[in-house]
Parts: sequence; C-alpha cells; structure tokens
Amino acid sequence: MYVNIGIYGQPRLTQSFDEEESSSNTVAEKIKTLEGYLREVKGFQMLCSDSQQNAAEFWEMFDAALYDWLRAKYDCKVSIPSVFEKVYAENRTK
Repeated sequence: MYVNIGIYGQPRLTQSFDEEESSSNTVAEKIKTLEGYLREVKGFQMLCSDSQQNAAEFWEMFDAALYDWLRAKYDCKVSIPSVFEKVYAENRTK
C-alpha cells in the first residue's frame, strides 16, 4: 500500500467541543496513527512530507540495509543527511 496524502498544519478551529478529545487528537498524533497502520500492512509513506515516526519505526517501513549500502557505494554518508533526518518532524523544530 502506498499513501500520498498531504496533511499540512493544524486547523485553528476544531469540530469537537470536547476539550479532552480536541487536545488528545493533534495532527501529529493522527499522522503517527496512520504511519503505524502503514507499517502493520507493510505499506509506505511518501517521503515528501514530515514523518512522526522515530528512527526504529521509520526503518521498519523502509529497507535500511539497501539504503545504507547505496549511501556507502556513492560515498555520501557524511556529506548528505539521511532521508530519515530530512523527514523526521522533530528535526524541523530545532
């Protein structure tokens, strides 16, 4: 399964009037839930958007061995950030 859904930002207003429900269902949490489902069904997330997955979850979805082999072959392990470093949402807030 491949998913290419754009989820951008957090809406200013929510449809829910339940404070607890609104605060516990952030966009980031919804994305993390979707990413978890994709890992369960052996699916993939498109890498043009932020990811809420940690490194272990991310590499469960993608083939780290092949990726590391290619980075070594083309000698870019030091000069170019990894794809995980580029898409991990926490890296964008630093």
